[in-house]
Amino acid sequence: MPIHHHTKQPTVLVISGVTACGKSTIGKLLAERLFAQFLDADNFHTQENIDKMSKGIALHDDDRLEWLQHLQSLVKSHTENGKPMVLACSALKAKYRDIIAGTIHTYDEKLPTQPSEPKGIAFIHLNVDLDELKSRLAHRKNHFMKASLLQSQLDDWEDVSEKEEQIGGYDGYVIDANKNASETVDAIIKELNLHPF
Repeated sequence: MPIHHHTKQPTVLVISGVTACGKSTIGKLLAERLFAQFLDADNFHTQENIDKMSKGIALHDDDRLEWLQHLQSLVKSHTENGKPMVLACSALKAKYRDIIAGTIHTYDEKLPTQPSEPKGIAFIHLNVDLDELKSRLAHRKNHFMKASLLQSQLDDWEDVSEKEEQIGGYDGYVIDANKNASETVDAIIKELNLHPF
């Protein structure tokens, strides 16, 4: 459930969650409904990361840092220029979300001690039952992410806390994504009270 609301519609909507939860499909559909640009964070991984995941090797924090910093630049460009964007990105951990949102730039950087000004960013976590995730993975084709990596992502996932939202200056939501993509997008639009840009 959302914890800390900002009143203005976010400029950047990050559709987050583990592999096979529907981030790309739902993100594309949501972007179309809102007349926003859609970007898939998977397209910005280094070839080294893609090779690792293709072999079923889970990525570690050091593997992800350059990728997260690139996403931070993309998000900052859109928020500063008021260009609406929907970004599909796993964003599994609080520190990943903090880097994407520009709260910090590296893992060892200390977080602010006071709440940040609203950044115009919302993280929307797609929650899908384990059996449904496994079913989707079994039917997925032509994707570098191996089904064996699902558990490592579930282990890495950290819920968005109220403190994280306040310090980070962004909102966090959890949406049931067990239904089809269209129904899930309807639920996102209703929950966040979104309107076309």
